[in-house]
Amino acid sequence: MTWTRNYTYNLVKERLEEIESIDDNEKLSTDMLSMLLTANKSNDNNEKPMTNEEIGDNIAEILIEGVDSPSNTLSFVLYYIGNDPDIKQRVLDEIDNIFGDGPDFNVTYEDLSKLEYIEAVIKEVLRVRPVTATITRFATHSDQIDEFQIPSSTHLSVNILSLHVHQNYWEEPTKFNPLRFLASSNNEKETYDKNALVYFGGGLRMCPGRQFAMTLLKMMVVLLYSKYKFEVITKEPLAQNSINTQCKELKIRIRCLKV
Repeated sequence: MTWTRNYTYNLVKERLEEIESIDDNEKLSTDMLSMLLTANKSNDNNEKPMTNEEIGDNIAEILIEGVDSPSNTLSFVLYYIGNDPDIKQRVLDEIDNIFGDGPDFNVTYEDLSKLEYIEAVIKEVLRVRPVTATITRFATHSDQIDEFQIPSSTHLSVNILSLHVHQNYWEEPTKFNPLRFLASSNNEKETYDKNALVYFGGGLRMCPGRQFAMTLLKMMVVLLYSKYKFEVITKEPLAQNSINTQCKELKIRIRCLKV
């Protein structure tokens, strides 16, 4: 993270110097960094403007989460689909039913929204392999949860991974079963505790890119499986680190489908 912070801090500094050297009548670009810097004024409506370091941290978070998280989740999606022939066949059937069996087609948002089974697969992957194993919160005031008293200014850590495989909330929690997220699966889609599924976080700090991430993952599954044949070589459970769920090694044989 030190390298990332230094990189983004320098990026903020360089862009700020560029903005200050631009003539008043010259139009600025509308990239996110420029908008953050130009909106970050002392007379802003916010109680306190962000520092350049805070802007750098936000840019770093966008860069890391926007690239690293989807790529890791996609790796786990390929692993679980590839190691279960029934799941794989159902994924292929859904792609064929909605987009046809040819290699060339247009992917629209409306068609992606019809991919109920593929979305269920992705949700199940995010349940057993959440993007991050824990999230932290800061208690702004004293509170009590059950018998636990939480003083003000306490730092809290929520164990997402344990919550997602807790037997009190999930039937056969260690089993990979996308059907639990389909309405036809004993109505569990309507009855499972939403607070027990927090792969995008929760509350005011819920991931703002959650809809984009789900759309991106569904699109990647469609494009990859419509053009390539995947054979997962790695059969044993995948290794991951304990905080950020990163796929450390996944061996896959890829073959281009005949056109």
